[in-house]
Amino acid sequence: MVDYERLRKFAGYVSWSERIIDIWNDAVSIKSRIRFATREEATRNEDRWKREISRIWARNTSLFESISKAMWFNLPIDITSVRKADNRRWLPYFVSEGITFETLHANINFVLADAIAELEEKIIIIIPPEEEYIGIDAETGHDIYYNRRTREYVLRDKKTKKEIRRSTYLEVDETVSIDTGEGHDIPFVAEVTGSTRVRRMGRAELDMWEREFQTTLDKFFHSQKGFDQIKSRAMKKGVEYKIGGKAPDWNEVDVVIEKKEPRVGKYEYKRVRM
Repeated sequence: MVDYERLRKFAGYVSWSERIIDIWNDAVSIKSRIRFATREEATRNEDRWKREISRIWARNTSLFESISKAMWFNLPIDITSVRKADNRRWLPYFVSEGITFETLHANINFVLADAIAELEEKIIIIIPPEEEYIGIDAETGHDIYYNRRTREYVLRDKKTKKEIRRSTYLEVDETVSIDTGEGHDIPFVAEVTGSTRVRRMGRAELDMWEREFQTTLDKFFHSQKGFDQIKSRAMKKGVEYKIGGKAPDWNEVDVVIEKKEPRVGKYEYKRVRM
């Protein structure tokens, strides 16, 4: 059993216990407000609540520094103070087992970090009018926008619309493929993919450029050896975007040609430069 009466005789023990429980209560309060807030309330109070969280964080850090200098961080907090804690079910241990200053300090930080994360999930972000939607990023699944003022591509969280990162470049992967009813008994080019990257292109410019890109790939596709053996000319065309990317600039294209050999389940990939 913890001898709380003995600990209370030391200077600072009761005061530190009361102060860290006050900090815990403030952390629980802001966390609860955010949890039950609507998206509109969270958006309206974002700055104020973030400032409040920062102040609580600073108080927790400052107090624990004092406790650590006295080497009291592993001591249990005064049970009388602990019983004044709000939402005691959130505390890491049962009250009777004792909660150390170090443990509660860490858990206050966890509560505050969780409050920030929940607040940011609820915030309604308005897409600036100078940004226009481009498409889905093939690597992350998030949304890509083009900012006409800064001439940058902006990756935004698909759910929250929060900005993740920006890039001057947009990688564009164009694919041209064929469906043939003739089977796979002859060697033929099944698919051709061209990868390049562009910059300073909004939705309208991209649409024009993609049509030209697809036409070029289509011609490249038709020129491949064995294509004339395929009777079907039903083409499928597709496009994928990646913010940033590592493909060459728009005036160069990496092309991957995929071939299927007769009655053999192996694929041969060739990479060429158009």
